[in-house]
Amino acid sequence: MKKLAWWIVGLLGFEFLLGMLAAMYEEVPADAPYQVFQHLGPISTHTFVAWVLTILAVVYFVKAMKEQSYKMLATIGLFSVLVAHSAGVLFTVYGQNDVWSIVMAIAFLGAFASYLIAAVQ
Repeated sequence: MKKLAWWIVGLLGFEFLLGMLAAMYEEVPADAPYQVFQHLGPISTHTFVAWVLTILAVVYFVKAMKEQSYKMLATIGLFSVLVAHSAGVLFTVYGQNDVWSIVMAIAFLGAFASYLIAAVQ
């Protein structure tokens, strides 16, 4: 469980950096947001890593429930990843609204904290 938690923490850090690069160097077309995925760049990589994190958060949650350990941290982590992922989709679809950016950032903090605590305990 700790090894998986460390992998998730590392990927969350990478995801954060990709998000910063995307915010600085890419623009989502307002009329056709899907076009941002037609080339490899920070946003498409950010999206791919988000899907990997979502899958790993589900795996971590299932393992935590089976092993009866870290259940609260796994629940908070999964919830936070799902909220961040959903906010990212809404941010892309609805024209880069700052509200969704803040939701992503807060959810990221929740996920990062919960998996980091699980990794170091």
